[in-house]
Amino acid sequence: MIFTHNRITIIFRKILALYCFSSLLSVANAVSDPTATLIWLKPIESDQKMKNNTIVEGSALDLMQFVANQIPEVNHQFEAYSIKRGWHLIAKSKNKNAVYCFWGADYTAEREEWGYYTKPTSVTLPFMVAARKGVLSAYDNNGSVSVKQLLKNGYSTVIFENVINAWTEAVEQAGYHGVVQISDLDKDLSDHTLLMIEKRRIDFGYISHRAIANLDVHNNHNITLYDVSELPDADGGDARLLCSKTPLGNKMVGLINKALAKIHGNTSLNHQMKLLIFKSEGYPERFKSAFERQWNKAYPIVKND
Repeated sequence: MIFTHNRITIIFRKILALYCFSSLLSVANAVSDPTATLIWLKPIESDQKMKNNTIVEGSALDLMQFVANQIPEVNHQFEAYSIKRGWHLIAKSKNKNAVYCFWGADYTAEREEWGYYTKPTSVTLPFMVAARKGVLSAYDNNGSVSVKQLLKNGYSTVIFENVINAWTEAVEQAGYHGVVQISDLDKDLSDHTLLMIEKRRIDFGYISHRAIANLDVHNNHNITLYDVSELPDADGGDARLLCSKTPLGNKMVGLINKALAKIHGNTSLNHQMKLLIFKSEGYPERFKSAFERQWNKAYPIVKND
């Protein structure tokens, strides 16, 4: 059989169209296929109950499952690792059927080289630092202390490798000695910071609100808590998920963003999310009105439900 040039061109175009359609269908199925898995990551936290690396109970799990329930297209797993290990899994994973996404990643441009960010998931409240009772009394300004002033005057603190947030930036901008740096730590960082303070290895350090609540620090008569003068206000919502920079990771980010938009656009879901965030972060009741102001500013309810 002899084919004319036009006939060959038509056949080639049909084959090319069929190939493109098949490729698009394959990518689409990878997202809606129940064999695709979204692995939600958290750092190790003292209030989590774990079975190996799987989170089986805790307020953070309740929060992540709530969002995951809005994404029925894929399977979900919930795991916790050290910060360094979590970043490694996101940056280096080659699994074509699974994507790692870290909950609670502050935005930094350099991480976009190896990960995809979702839209913001939460709001943040002012950072708190702890110190042994009486150690920072001379620098107490109505319950607030200056990181720059403390470091300039020889007081010490700690930051952890691969942790970047407003606190670490404030410490680094101070530009003074007295900063202990610790790499890959396989435990709750705030718990370890408090232990370092109690053992006099450092003079002060950032403690998460969750750890303050879990360890009942407010009732620890040997520890005093302070606001940080360089960080007086929350930014309103920079915590995000950071996902593996793969084709499936990009699709998962789209699904997560869609779920977040659904939640924030629905009165009931928005309210549930707000309560789950407040609980998982361990914020005290005295911060509830401030938290709600920040939340309502960042996620105003659009009544499309």
